[in-house]
Amino acid sequence: MFEIKKLEDIENLITGLTFFGTGGGGNPDRGREILKNILESGYRISWIDLSEIKDEGVAVTPYIMGSAAPESPETTNIKREIGLIDKIWNNPMLQALRELEGLLGKRASYIVPLELGGGSTSRALSLSSLAGIDMIDGDYAGRAVPEITQVLPSIYGCKAVPIVGADDYGNIVIIKNSINNMVAERMGKLVSEMTYAQVGFPLDIEIAKQFVITGTLTKSYYLGKLLNSTSDVGACIERMRREFGSELIFKGILEGISWRNVNYYMVGESKFKGIEEYEGETMVIWFKNENHLAFREQKLTASSPDLISIISQNNCKPLTNTSLKKDDRYFIFETRSVPLLKTKVAQKFIGKDYFLNQYKKFKKR
Repeated sequence: MFEIKKLEDIENLITGLTFFGTGGGGNPDRGREILKNILESGYRISWIDLSEIKDEGVAVTPYIMGSAAPESPETTNIKREIGLIDKIWNNPMLQALRELEGLLGKRASYIVPLELGGGSTSRALSLSSLAGIDMIDGDYAGRAVPEITQVLPSIYGCKAVPIVGADDYGNIVIIKNSINNMVAERMGKLVSEMTYAQVGFPLDIEIAKQFVITGTLTKSYYLGKLLNSTSDVGACIERMRREFGSELIFKGILEGISWRNVNYYMVGESKFKGIEEYEGETMVIWFKNENHLAFREQKLTASSPDLISIISQNNCKPLTNTSLKKDDRYFIFETRSVPLLKTKVAQKFIGKDYFLNQYKKFKKR
């Protein structure tokens, strides 16, 4: 068992999760706040190794659904107009869990995060603490992903439904069934403007553990500890390569970032002008919530499912795409994904060609 005992531990975890969030994965500031409140309220924040679990019970997966973009004034006004004003639930994910357990007719035994991300994984951890359910040290993607169809259980045939969504205002949405997980993803996105905390993928633990990428929470903690322990970027780069397999692929100044909401995803590009040994070159990163394609001098140099992560040159801190600032200096890293995300089956959902097709459509608009 690994236990988070102090605020420094939370900071290390959030930093590592943000790196593996590859530009998305939810708001790390909100994740930090949630875990701080949980810890200060006297709850235990911990996770267990897959080897510690019993061979019975149901694993469920909490996640947040929606665009990574900040809420627009239009959406805020719509919420007010339809009466979404007073928040009545501090943790709607807990309400969604209880509703799902009612549908299943049994209590959940384990929680497996959908993905890694500063905001999303923190919410799963908080649910584990509040509900008193063991959190497994692992997740279903080894990174953040924009679609539930891109996690291992979905790729290899497990249904995401039933899914329960809840919001701060007391609303509950149930997706009881769907003909496939692409439909479930679309249904979830359509309601995510109002209800964003969702719990689904109820799987027998014997099935679930086949798809858990083990040790990713502990890995995130120790990567975060490394990034927080030094501002010496040179030493940081070497240790990241040696200890975590993260390779530096570009150094640059952010020239600009542009995006728009497309079907409840934050879709856009960040453009970097090379510095130091990369001077005279450019890199463009295309993202759909998370970073998926990196073009160096207009040639594709990195793509999902491998991770494309950005850290600040000033302090080695990883950043989400909403936190990038024009004219600041950044280092861009590529980290190899797990082999199960690189099979022929997986490539249909999260491979290079999948995102290149979406990128081409984006450029035509």
